[in-house]
Amino acid sequence: MDIQLEKKKGLRPKHYGYIAIGVIMLFMGWKMITANTGHTFRTEKDKLSIAEVVQGKFDDYITINGTVAPIATIYMDAYEGGV
Repeated sequence: MDIQLEKKKGLRPKHYGYIAIGVIMLFMGWKMITANTGHTFRTEKDKLSIAEVVQGKFDDYITINGTVAPIATIYMDAYEGGV
């Protein structure tokens, strides 16, 4: 006849992983709920400039004269034609 084994009581190593995951999920949920989604940028009054909006040409690029050179040059050669 078989002997009935009693279940061990207490925390086992696998329970520590479940507890850690639960704590992390609770912390992430708390951070999402209490997160301040509004951000405020503060600057000094003397650095702030306010002017009237006018219509005109807008250039979103800068023209610069220069020379472009590669960082590295690699020469390739075929030993035989077609290879």
